[in-house]
Amino acid sequence: MSRNLLDKSDIERELGLNYRQLRHRLSFLDGIIDEYVHEGKRGAKLFDQNGFEILKRLVELEGDNRTIKEAVNMLSEELNVNGDDDQEKVNGNEGQSNDSLDNTLNEMAKKKQFWKLKTNSYKNVSMN
Repeated sequence: MSRNLLDKSDIERELGLNYRQLRHRLSFLDGIIDEYVHEGKRGAKLFDQNGFEILKRLVELEGDNRTIKEAVNMLSEELNVNGDDDQEKVNGNEGQSNDSLDNTLNEMAKKKQFWKLKTNSYKNVSMN
């Protein structure tokens, strides 16, 4: 599977952020965006489409006069980062491997996150 990865300068250009602004936002997204950030040559951070969509949504939430922290909290709720609902599903299914269920649920959650962010992105474009 081929991935389109974006480097920090791509993200900065697309979102209108400078280096410090991007770095500051990434520090708030620690643990939320990690799985969408990949290591490139010489340790460069590369972002997949999901990572970009998360950053894009964060910037959109901030645009509504919210602090970064408030925007991250809202984003975490949108993405259901704590995964409590998913964990209950895993614990309730006896006879199946928890590892297998965890993997399946994680993949489903990633797809859900991506399409939810994509849908919100299109909704925002159509409203303007």
